[in-house]
Amino acid sequence: RQMCIRDRVSTQSTGTGIIMKHVGASFLLVNSYLQEETLAVICYGLVNVIQHSLFMFQFSIYGSEEKPGSKKYLLWLFFPLVPLLLGLFYPITMTGTNSMKPITQVLSHIPQLVECVKLKTTRGVSLPTQHLNFLGGIAGLYMCFVIPPVATTTYLIYLNSIFQALSIYFLAHYYSEFDWQATLNFGDDTYSEATEYKFGAKVENKKAGPV
Repeated sequence: RQMCIRDRVSTQSTGTGIIMKHVGASFLLVNSYLQEETLAVICYGLVNVIQHSLFMFQFSIYGSEEKPGSKKYLLWLFFPLVPLLLGLFYPITMTGTNSMKPITQVLSHIPQLVECVKLKTTRGVSLPTQHLNFLGGIAGLYMCFVIPPVATTTYLIYLNSIFQALSIYFLAHYYSEFDWQATLNFGDDTYSEATEYKFGAKVENKKAGPV
């Protein structure tokens, strides 16, 4: 996904959705560490924070649909300090902030679903990414049943991953855009000949890969 952004020198996506995901990932990383969750849950949060931090760098260079490139996006790199300070000085708040990750998962996914329905297409959404979402959710739930997490909201995180994938699968099938053989090729530019749709933007870009 990030390589596609680099190659076409454009993010063609919404900064708000990534910021919401970054906020949720930051709370997941810090809270899971402070509450001594399993290493897998901590790493999930860490990888998410790193991933979305890279997006912030790209948004600062290329911009997003809301606004052009701005160094202000880099300020979000320091957001993990917020849950860290809350967790260290007000540990009772973790009872509520444990819900930040599943909440931001849903809030950042709904606009994407709405836009797909409005445009009557799932082109521009990476189906290989949804495969990883689905498999990761299944594996995460299995882990939770084998090693019960400290926070019960951890179950929701993996359930949301499954829901996100299934919702995109349903829409892709409904719009006759689902092709297992094509989407299983993670290195292929599945939608290279398509007009890419992304969060309200119609982008004619034949070299743009899935995002």
